[in-house]
Amino acid sequence: MKKMKIAVIIVIAALILALSCSAVSAVYGMADRKDAFQTVGDGVTAAEENGVKGYSFSNGAYLSDSDCGVDFTKPFSVSVTARAAEEYTSGFAILFAYNEKSSGGHIELYLDNGVVNVYAPGVNGGNPVASSVNLADHKTHHVAFSYDGQTFLYYENGEKTNEYNVSGMPGAGNTRTLTVGALNEGGLNFPGFIGDLRIFDKVLSADDVKQLNTVGTQTVKPVVEEEPKLLFEDKTIYEINAGDGSRIIADFTPNITDKFTISGFFNTSSAEPFSVIIAKGVKAPAHFEVYIDNGELAFYAPEIANNNAVKSGVAVTDGKDHRFAVTYDGSRMSFFVDGSAAASAEVGGAITPQTLNFGIGTLVEGGFPFDGKLGDIKIYNYDIGTEKATELSALSTPADTGDNTEPTEPGHAANPDTSDIPAASLMLLTAISAAGAAFVLGKRPVKK
Repeated sequence: MKKMKIAVIIVIAALILALSCSAVSAVYGMADRKDAFQTVGDGVTAAEENGVKGYSFSNGAYLSDSDCGVDFTKPFSVSVTARAAEEYTSGFAILFAYNEKSSGGHIELYLDNGVVNVYAPGVNGGNPVASSVNLADHKTHHVAFSYDGQTFLYYENGEKTNEYNVSGMPGAGNTRTLTVGALNEGGLNFPGFIGDLRIFDKVLSADDVKQLNTVGTQTVKPVVEEEPKLLFEDKTIYEINAGDGSRIIADFTPNITDKFTISGFFNTSSAEPFSVIIAKGVKAPAHFEVYIDNGELAFYAPEIANNNAVKSGVAVTDGKDHRFAVTYDGSRMSFFVDGSAAASAEVGGAITPQTLNFGIGTLVEGGFPFDGKLGDIKIYNYDIGTEKATELSALSTPADTGDNTEPTEPGHAANPDTSDIPAASLMLLTAISAAGAAFVLGKRPVKK
């Protein structure tokens, strides 16, 4: 009996040890450093959201820890829970910063128009590393990122959202100061809640991040159609006056990734340097846009062509009708304008699938508005090929000038295939359709 009791004690001790070893241990924790924080300004109060303890920030106030001592010169990870206040609508806002911006050891986690970014002068050639996590919805998010000097990983609510191959590490820096809610030197203040900030001296595993997640997993996963199809079609021709009359479609579910075709119609004589034809999401991973760049039709997505615009080589702001198609097969992007092949370039990359807002004639966050007529937008999840793209971009393809038709459901074309209908029946259907059309002639052909 005594031996059995000893065995049970040993098993229990082993389980306790295993559980303690499985816990994710941080080298820096906001909760452990609460006595070290100095409040700068008047507007920081202890708070708790969703069971997470942290602080509420307002009135430009922030926290400063002058003896942080975290080493960002070797692999590291960061985990934090945050919610932007309603007053935050756009611009830059710091979640945390280590060392002053002028220091080689500086690193910051911040929002750029709601999108979570990391910036460190020694990483990624001094360019920010953007995520697809967006806090502009004013909801609570758990955000984590890991970096080992080669691979940068982002997580949102326990799930991996982005992975990048980048290089470089932050330097040692000349101070040991960490600030929460603003830069070390003040400025770019974050209004809202920040809690459970932790920093680790290792790359966290996916299981580690799930263990740290305080919000719960994302319930809505983006849908990626595998079967080649027309994902979206809006036959409406919109008349837009410097953005007035543009359209935002909320929670746009069609997703294109490494193969796609986008086509449409427009007419503009705008002298503005940039104007958007269509755009999905803010300028971060998962974003893409077809736009006019100083008179030239162009395409941009941060994850394609190494974050560079791809241009058509065709000037299109002459006040004439134009049709276009942009095709991408995963390694080459091609433009077709008015029934002729235009520029083609070898580029790589794939767009992250995500449910985001979709703008017609404007960026979803506002800006670069279109001026003129545009519409008959089609989005396919495959490269339709040169012959079909040439045909689709031909000016002989009629623009819809009838009723303002709402977009079709994703995956369903507006015009059914009539090739199998007998000729006599088709003639009868055409006659009926023509008769019915007489009753809608009084409706406006464009949406104001």
